[in-house]
Amino acid sequence: MPPVDPRRVDTDAMTHPWRPEREITVAEATAAVRGLGLAGDDVRQVAAGWDNSIVAVDHTWLFRFPRRSIALPGVEREALHLPRLAPLLPLPIPIPRHHGTYGEPPWPFWGAEVLPGTELAVTPHADVESVAGALGRFVRALHDVPLDPTLPVDPMGRADAVDRAARTRVMLTDLRSAGVWRDDTALDALLERADDAPPAPDQVVTSHGDLYARHVLVDDAGQACGVIDWGDLCVAHPGVDLAFVFSALAPQHRAAFWAEYGDVDDDTVLRARTMAAFSAAAVASYARDTRLDALLTSALERLATVAVD
Repeated sequence: MPPVDPRRVDTDAMTHPWRPEREITVAEATAAVRGLGLAGDDVRQVAAGWDNSIVAVDHTWLFRFPRRSIALPGVEREALHLPRLAPLLPLPIPIPRHHGTYGEPPWPFWGAEVLPGTELAVTPHADVESVAGALGRFVRALHDVPLDPTLPVDPMGRADAVDRAARTRVMLTDLRSAGVWRDDTALDALLERADDAPPAPDQVVTSHGDLYARHVLVDDAGQACGVIDWGDLCVAHPGVDLAFVFSALAPQHRAAFWAEYGDVDDDTVLRARTMAAFSAAAVASYARDTRLDALLTSALERLATVAVD
């Protein structure tokens, strides 16, 4: 199904779960980083996601300032665990070097050296076959990292296929009402299969927790060059991260991922596809609300192929 023209978006009917509880100003960010001993001569906000504002400092550092209280445990997990994970993984990840608090009550923030690259979700020049293979190696290495007992176990319940299917249907209803999505029989059949899924098996791995196309960076040559946004780092069923295969890769590129990652069973594929449908629908809803047309188009394209082989 071709994506519908995003100019038809009507934002009035949307809810806004990504709206921030707190937004940091450039002046506040400047004071915060200078308090850590940085020059702070060039400070600018370069991005704002669901949970964090991203502030560039002196062309060298990127700082993550949380926007919602739900993100605070994740910010702390990133600061604690990313330095440990970085040398174990085949692609660069942020390594927090500077730590502080801001606002009242104090919320933690941290800064890492800039990882150059562009989000896979909006990069027209990505060598997707190569990226798929690189991510297969990356996720395999991540899932082979020994479990850390201090990490939470799937705190968002993302391996619960029944719950994710129900949540996805709610978002699809909103997207249909907005005129940017039409019924898709393959996707509907996938969600029906998910309705009958048993509870997730006890099999767990070290998990990024929110791996999709916006969190993979691609360089000017079209190659994967980093994985970012680790606020959902946890221990979870492999299907949570393997959702990337179905939410970020068109069917013709998935074999390159599996060739590097290895085989998985049918239950894992079902959970991964269901999580991918949820992720793509959530990104489409977010992009629609925030008027990010390129991201909306990309999310709708992937949503249309989640259930397609």
